[in-house]
Parts: sequence; structure tokens; C-alpha cells
Amino acid sequence: MRIHVILNLYIFKVKMLLGTLKASKASIALLIFYTFGLLPGLFGLSLTLSNAVRETVDINPCIEQLSSIASLLMVFAISLALRGYTVFEYEQNIILTSPIKPREYLIADTFSNLTSLSIFANPLVIFYLMIVYLLKLSISSALLILLSVLLFTFTLLFLKVSFSIVKSLYRGVLTNIFILATIFLLLFPSAGLISDLPIGYTLLPYPSTFLAKIIVGLVYGLDNLIIDLTGLSFYFLLSLLFFLSASMKNFFPSVSSIPFISPFDTSMRMQNLQMERSIRVFSRMGVISILNPESRSILVFLMKKEFIRVLREGSLFTIILLYLLASLIATSISGSLSQNQQILPYSLTFIVGVYSLTIPLMLVSNWRASDSGNLWIQLTSGMDIYVMVKALLYTFISLSSTIPVVVVAVLSMIYKVNPIAPLILTISTSMIGCSVNLYVMIGLIKLKGIGAPSLLIGLVSMLLSILLLTPVYILVMLELNLGFGDAKSWLSIVVVVAYSILITKILSKEIGKNIYNIEL
Repeated sequence: MRIHVILNLYIFKVKMLLGTLKASKASIALLIFYTFGLLPGLFGLSLTLSNAVRETVDINPCIEQLSSIASLLMVFAISLALRGYTVFEYEQNIILTSPIKPREYLIADTFSNLTSLSIFANPLVIFYLMIVYLLKLSISSALLILLSVLLFTFTLLFLKVSFSIVKSLYRGVLTNIFILATIFLLLFPSAGLISDLPIGYTLLPYPSTFLAKIIVGLVYGLDNLIIDLTGLSFYFLLSLLFFLSASMKNFFPSVSSIPFISPFDTSMRMQNLQMERSIRVFSRMGVISILNPESRSILVFLMKKEFIRVLREGSLFTIILLYLLASLIATSISGSLSQNQQILPYSLTFIVGVYSLTIPLMLVSNWRASDSGNLWIQLTSGMDIYVMVKALLYTFISLSSTIPVVVVAVLSMIYKVNPIAPLILTISTSMIGCSVNLYVMIGLIKLKGIGAPSLLIGLVSMLLSILLLTPVYILVMLELNLGFGDAKSWLSIVVVVAYSILITKILSKEIGKNIYNIEL
């Protein structure tokens, strides 16, 4: 193994990563906004967690919940292996055709992946320092937590890479069964959270369990952590052996490439390819709704056209699936934390609030990939451009709000809880979230020479949405904790809807102005 080759390859990959970031001023600005935009939320979360630590007596629920989160991260990493080992386009054309050994490439690639992850994970470092300061942890405890997290992170990377290589080399059904069985084993203990089964992560020697026990034990000042540290180190060494074994195979001819050169590549090619695949699957669904070119209302015609597009893309089915998952998560959290349903309004409000932020982002991103290139038709048709903006916003808002409202209503009737707080958050987040995402997206399309990756665009859109939704969050927390009467509850809905309509109108006017300045 040639160390200088690994080092040169690592430097080359990092230069490609930073080069695409440096090439786009918008990416740098969005990354800075992303980092500083998360600081208030991280500060509030660190205060909440530090207070919860001081008030908690039984640490077993903490270990169980932290283990489940860590296991979900493992499941996410391993599930990525189902597509096989993927490389960037330039790597397949340049690096994999050179006389480099697979192990040398994998080591350089692993460290370059850590470098790219560190760019996005920099707010987590700030969060870690806040927690250490607020809990007044000793230097040795803080360093031991950091070491444990790094061991777990390397374990994730080694497992993801190794499973990906196995999938690329052996594409049979047995490989899929092996990977899916591993995922099932990691998720199985979570059944104890949503049922009365006597099973949980604390009872099993999983790497996520060892990590959770180490972190919780150090936070609460426990000393007997030798077994947990040994267990986590054992899994790290096991994953390293798996990685070294997989790296002996020549997997280069079996890799698949993705058509961009780094996470900061502003190209839309990958998203366009994914959209084409989705349309091939769901395109026949658009047949159930027919456009009438003689429609008397151009607004209704355009809204129907957008609805058909969403059907053909499969976005509608994704929304339904996501909110079904959200309802399951909310009910499972309430069931695991309490014997009654008092916690359900809080969990339902939190889960719906998170999902309501992501749905507008998904709808607008899909529109950008599939239909934004057709803006020239509306711009050259002589129609009132604000009608098109209204059609887009009305369609996005109706799709992102109708399904969660139905979910909230059904769960409220089943569990007999007050639906006001989640309804307030759902309606307002849909209106403001769709407006903000479309405003940001149109603004970046207008600035054609300034590229920015979709991931950063989405993060900035979500942060801006959260900023504008701050008054709504305050009102929702008051509703949950003080319990307004019927009159005040309905008044709060009226106030929130009025505020959301105002923000939507302001942003829709700005969107219309920006559309006029788009280069055809």
C-alpha cells in the first residue's frame, strides 16, 4: 500500500470538493447562512437537553431513545448500499482507469468523505461544545464522548462501503436479503417502543447501544463503562476487518457513476435523471385527470395542470407515504413515553411541524427539476404572470396542507385530543413554507450565473421558513402548555391564517417580479 498515492488522491478529491464550492459564490453564502442560521435553534436545544438531564432520574429511557436514533443512522448508511458502490463521474473516467489499487482508493475516499461531511456537520461541533459547557463535563469525559462518536462514525462508513462493494460484486437476490436482514435486525428492538414486547436496545449488544450507554454514562458521571467501550471498539475493529476484506476485491468494473463531481456541484443532471425515472413509473396516473383547453378560468386550468404534473412525478404518493409514517411515529412516541395519550398532542405537533417543512421543499424542488424549464411558455404567452404564480402556490399549498389536516383530524378523533395546535402549525407552515421555497428557487433561477447545490438551497429555504414561522411556533407552544379555550383557540387560528396570508401575498408579489427578470 503506497501512502504517497493515498495522500495525493485524497488531496485531489478534496480540491475537487472545495473547487466546486469556491466556484459558486452562492454556495459559500448559503453555507455561511446555514451554519449561523442553526445557531439559535442549537442553543435552545442544548438548554432543553441540559435541563432534561438535570431533571431525569431514570437513565434507561435516555439510553433506549439514543440507541434507537443511532440505529436509525446505521440503517440509513446500510440502506445506501442497496444501490451498490457509486463514484463521481470524473472518478470513473480518470481515477478508476489509472494503476491504483482498490484499497488505496477506498482509504482516500473514506477520508475525503469525512472531510465533506465535516463541512455540513460543523454546527454539530458547536452543539457538542455547548452541551459540554452547560453540563460542565470534565475534559476527559468530553474527549471520551468525542472518541466514541468518532469510532461509531468510522464504523458506519466502513459498513456502508463494505456492503456497497458486496452489492456491486454480487447483485443477486441473496445479497439483497443479507442487507435487508441486517436492517431488520437493527430495527427490530424498536418494536418495544410501540408495543408491549419485552425487547429493547438496552437488552442487546448493538454498537448503537454501546454508544448510547457511553454517552449517557459519561453525562451522568458513571464509572463502569469499560464493557461498553470494549464493545464499541470490538464493532469498530470488526467493521474495519470487513472493510479491509472488501478492499481486496477489484470492484472498479462494477461501480456505477453519478453525473456530478461533488456534493457542491450545482448541476441539475442527477435530479433530472431521478425525475425521469419517477415519471416513467407514475406517468399513467396523470390519465385520470384531463385538461380542458377551453376552460373559462386560466387559474383553474393552470392549477389542474400542476396537479397532473404532481401525479405524474409521484410526488403526491410520496406525501401520503410520509404523513402515514409521521402519524405512526407520533403515536409510537406517545405510546413509549406514557401510558395515556397526554403526550400525543406534543409528539403529533412536533412530527407534523417537521414534515410540513420538508413537503414544500420537495414540491418546489421537483417543480424546478421537471417544469421550470417551461417558464418561457408562460412568459411569452402574454398572460398575467401573477396568475401563474397563484396557480403554483395554490396547488403546492393545497397538496401540502390537505393530507396532514386529514391525518391530524383522524388521529384527534381516535385518541380524543385537541387538534388545534397541530392544525395551526400545518396550515401556516404549508402557506409560508411553499411561498418561501418558491421565492428562493425563483430568485436563484433568475441569477443564472450564480449556481448553488439543491441541498444548500433547501436548507436555506427551511431556515428562512422557520424564521418567518417563529410567531406561529410561540402561539403553538402557548396553546399546548396553557390550553386556550374554544374561543381563544379559534381566534388563534384566525390570527395565524391572517399572518400566513399576509406573508404569502408579499412573497407572491416578489416571485412575480423575479420571474419577469428570468433570462429565457
